[in-house]
Amino acid sequence: MPPKFHLSFLIHAHQPAGNFEDVFERCYRRAYLPFVQHLEKHTLIRAALHFSGPLLTWIGQYHPEYFELLRSLVYEPILAVIPAEDQREQIERLAAYLEEHFGERPSGAWLAERVWEPQLPSVLAAAQVNYTLVDDFHFLAAGFEPSELFGAYLAEDRGKAVRVFAGQKALRYLVPFGKVEEVMQYLREAAMTHPGGVAVFGDDMEKFGVWPGTFEHCYDNHWLEDFLTALENNSDWLTVTPPGEYADSRAPLGRADLPTASRGAARVFRASRGGGILAGRLVAGIFSQVSRSESVAQENAACRNASGVSAAAPYGTEGRTRSRDGPRSTSPRAVQRRVLAWRFRRVVRAASTHRIVAKSNPCGTCSRQTDYWRTGWAS
Repeated sequence: MPPKFHLSFLIHAHQPAGNFEDVFERCYRRAYLPFVQHLEKHTLIRAALHFSGPLLTWIGQYHPEYFELLRSLVYEPILAVIPAEDQREQIERLAAYLEEHFGERPSGAWLAERVWEPQLPSVLAAAQVNYTLVDDFHFLAAGFEPSELFGAYLAEDRGKAVRVFAGQKALRYLVPFGKVEEVMQYLREAAMTHPGGVAVFGDDMEKFGVWPGTFEHCYDNHWLEDFLTALENNSDWLTVTPPGEYADSRAPLGRADLPTASRGAARVFRASRGGGILAGRLVAGIFSQVSRSESVAQENAACRNASGVSAAAPYGTEGRTRSRDGPRSTSPRAVQRRVLAWRFRRVVRAASTHRIVAKSNPCGTCSRQTDYWRTGWAS
């Protein structure tokens, strides 16, 4: 039997403000309702659920009975692109709403598009957020190895700290598209190499019924039922633990100074959501990220030399050996220059053909103009 291990299951549901009513209803019938009904049947599976503000408001208006199925709810602005004085207000407004309706204040926050900037720990901590989730890419960009991401890390800013989990890319691809046996094999192998650790899955609830073909796959073909049953059948070594509970019961693995980053799809600059002004911030963030990555790489290299461990090739560059007149350099600095050039070209092209799109905050109580109203809470 594998050693004791944990799985944290974070599910995110969102529909943008102003979406068509039939889209809300179809997504509710095909994903939001059946998913929670399946969770209700499997009492050993304790998941953290996140619902964005527009979706939560629609559910309260058209399907208030849905709230009876939920034990925790979650809103969504991209915090990094709204003024500092609005960031805390966005979080606390939803937290107060959830506490009023469900009797408990949530302890974690879902970051829209997993957008992270180094100043966020002080913002989150001030709003009584204990933990949040980003992609494993954020940690890899900071110099971490994939094998180091089976636990929570401490992110700090101006004396304030928050726990940060790395969502596993492998799990995002396996759930729900791989075979149930493949998911369990991944968790079993992770338990053998990281006893007492945690593998974190955080992704969209729309994958369980709204995406093309997923309703038939998850419900007609019983993939979700089989998966939840497999988790329960392996409860002798695998515990499905909410991330907040795991963070409270385990010391952090260390400190993580994460660079500016976002989830994979959001890293393709969306100029229609704020071109000119954000372009400057993106370029500045890219330069800052490269600088921090170089510093981390140098520190890691020094540690390896001191311990006698040989340095590995930069992550994602193994086997790439082409240059202008032959093999391309795979040194960290050369790779970073190529990444910087590629991202800079995308930002400049986008910013030159689009202008800022902004609209009033639908909350109604915040006077500032913002294009996003999407801050998340999770219990």
